[in-house]
Amino acid sequence: MEPRTILLPRDLHMPIPSWCKKILKRLLYGPYYQYFNRLSDAIADPRGLGMADFLMHDSLHVSPKYRNIFYSMLRGANVIDCGVNRGKFIDLCNLFGVQIIGFEPNLKLYSFLQYKYENYKDVKLINSGVGADSGLVDFYFDADNISDEGFTVCALKKYKDTKSVTSVKCQIIDLCDFIQKEYVEKGQRVYLLKLDVEGAEFGLVEKICKTGIFRHCDYIVVETHARAFDDGNERLQKIKDAISSAGATNIDLDWV
Repeated sequence: MEPRTILLPRDLHMPIPSWCKKILKRLLYGPYYQYFNRLSDAIADPRGLGMADFLMHDSLHVSPKYRNIFYSMLRGANVIDCGVNRGKFIDLCNLFGVQIIGFEPNLKLYSFLQYKYENYKDVKLINSGVGADSGLVDFYFDADNISDEGFTVCALKKYKDTKSVTSVKCQIIDLCDFIQKEYVEKGQRVYLLKLDVEGAEFGLVEKICKTGIFRHCDYIVVETHARAFDDGNERLQKIKDAISSAGATNIDLDWV
């Protein structure tokens, strides 16, 4: 049997429609091309900047203004991740050889993270949430999806129409007290502090400003959850005022 000949439009002298050219151009040079280019770099460089670029652009969606924070990390710098969830932030920071402490109150996720990072000597995990004070608080979640992103202290809006919402008591530690004892009293600084604590950030950021803990951190990035509260805008304005009054120029409230 003779090999089958495939005829292309150019062989038949058929013009390629303009709409087809636009699609081909978008596929070859648009965001899809850029995505696959970053993906291929990540595969080729899994422990280097290829993977770092991919995680920042396509997994964590880090804003361009924050990327140099990571590129400027020195080996051995101290990083605190409050709200580890599935560990994407730790995966990114770990590429730069830093010392990471991660807080995760969700016991199911914490067990998974322990296994994930069991061979990473620079990653320390703590099964606890963080806040302005220590104690036990109710964390709410969808019982049908306990590993979901929504393990939160602010349940009213998020789970308003969710019938399977339930809660569990979780330990909260005073983050300012922790940083004071673990870093400040030992003459160390925190290079990067990430707060994604599902509503607990409001009182916490105020305390960070009031106690001056922000002066012992180079960068503090916060995901705010004003949308989860009926008085969310007032809460957000309150911490903005606290940051302004303290003169804290290293706290950003638009991490995500």
